[in-house]
Amino acid sequence: MKRKNTTIQKVAEAAGVSVTTVSQVLNNRKIRVRDETRERILKIAADLHYIPNALIRALQRKKSFTIGFEFNAGEFDFFHGSFIERVFYHIRLEAAELDYDLLLYKPMKGKAAFKPYQFMDGRSDGLIFWPIRYYEFTPDFEEVYLPIMVILHDNIPENLGMLDFDYKSGAKMILEHLLQCGHSRFVYATGAQEITRLYERRTAFLGVASEMEISEEQYFIWDSANSDNFTIRDIIKNLLRTGWLPGAVICNHDIFAKGFIEEGKNLGLRIPEDLAVVGYEGVISGVEHITRVVLDLKTLGRVAAQYMVRLIEGEPSHNCRTLLPVQFLIGATTGKFQQRKIK
Repeated sequence: MKRKNTTIQKVAEAAGVSVTTVSQVLNNRKIRVRDETRERILKIAADLHYIPNALIRALQRKKSFTIGFEFNAGEFDFFHGSFIERVFYHIRLEAAELDYDLLLYKPMKGKAAFKPYQFMDGRSDGLIFWPIRYYEFTPDFEEVYLPIMVILHDNIPENLGMLDFDYKSGAKMILEHLLQCGHSRFVYATGAQEITRLYERRTAFLGVASEMEISEEQYFIWDSANSDNFTIRDIIKNLLRTGWLPGAVICNHDIFAKGFIEEGKNLGLRIPEDLAVVGYEGVISGVEHITRVVLDLKTLGRVAAQYMVRLIEGEPSHNCRTLLPVQFLIGATTGKFQQRKIK
């Protein structure tokens, strides 16, 4: 037989107090009640497995104490797996610390499917939106009354909260390091530009290269999305034939970095003397030895939840917009460049 839910009336009856007193104690309200009475109420509520009715609680406080979470991954799950899991995990942990639940909305189809009014049904007090695929924000967002926190996307309306990484500083640290190692020409390996974070890293690289007066003749962009019929091994052979290698390959994802290192070794290249490789993210396993830019996903998740609650409580959006710093770790895959001819 299923056990019936314990009501607040039963807790009050067992404690010998009013329902109002039980409600105020369980909601940690500041009322005049003896310490022993407070402790008795809390113990009885725990012993009876009392769980407050979330719907009634929301109606009483005019808040659901729930944060919505929506992301549009599309078909690019290859790049996302552990990245999404870690971000979601840390958002959920911090939301719980702030006494909020996290509601994961069902997937939405289509590039233009996301509309803010779709989330104004009262189930959540605010929405964390992660446009994994690059998203053009419509005028709808400028009129929305639902607090919205956008993560990992920097080009958004001013009335929304924003949290992203400082990819520009990451690009600058990479290029400064490789220049110090003696490199003057670079291969930039990227993935599908519909993925927001890959697009932003490429944009940051191009901007920093221009600021550092690195000409377009000094770098070559390899986009895996335009190389369906070529493996990384084929790409390395082509780079050797065209004179871009020996040299440095800057990868905007660790998956590419691992591939270039493995195939480079298979082709007899020395790492890092012939082929220097830089990775990005530091999320997947097996990249500890790679020179790479590392993203702090724990801080991203926790600050996103904190900003979301601040927006719900009325904080102005301009106080909830930040670029988080990145970390640059030098590993065994970069070093002094030694020019030599490779047959």
